[in-house]
Amino acid sequence: MPHEFHYDPDELYSGEVIDQLLTTDRRGVVQLVLTVSVTGRVKDAKDPAGTAVPCPAEEVEVWLTFAESDDRLDIPLRHLEKLGYPDVDLARLHPGHAGCHLLTGVKVYVRPKEIKGLTYWNLAWPREKPKAVGLGAIQDATKGLAAKLAAARTAKPKPAPGTTNRPAAGGKE
Repeated sequence: MPHEFHYDPDELYSGEVIDQLLTTDRRGVVQLVLTVSVTGRVKDAKDPAGTAVPCPAEEVEVWLTFAESDDRLDIPLRHLEKLGYPDVDLARLHPGHAGCHLLTGVKVYVRPKEIKGLTYWNLAWPREKPKAVGLGAIQDATKGLAAKLAAARTAKPKPAPGTTNRPAAGGKE
């Protein structure tokens, strides 16, 4: 029975991966289908870990396609990394693999997209609010950066605004 609740494509929803299926389409293109249980609408996309507004529980599918010829292969790869999958061997996502890596239980954010009357669901990775860190953590994080920043600054001098590094027409270098 269809639900009466309208999932807004401008909104972000929280959920959890409850199932995964590694398959291929009719052309042999590898696809990972994640079943996500949607549990709530995120109140503030800039603070996704904050309060979520309850919405009807619904299971939705998120499809990740890994076509060898696709110049956008980096997109599903980034999704896998954010899901906590560290490997490039996609076969490990199949439950029949001896070293199977299950994604079930992973908390995710999803967003619906409507195309020609059909609703598709995509993973979404909102930016979290920056958190203040102590000076010690900043000093540790910037230890090796000073030399690299200095080298980058002196590597290639930038022309002054309104000028170029090229000689004037007919001029000598």
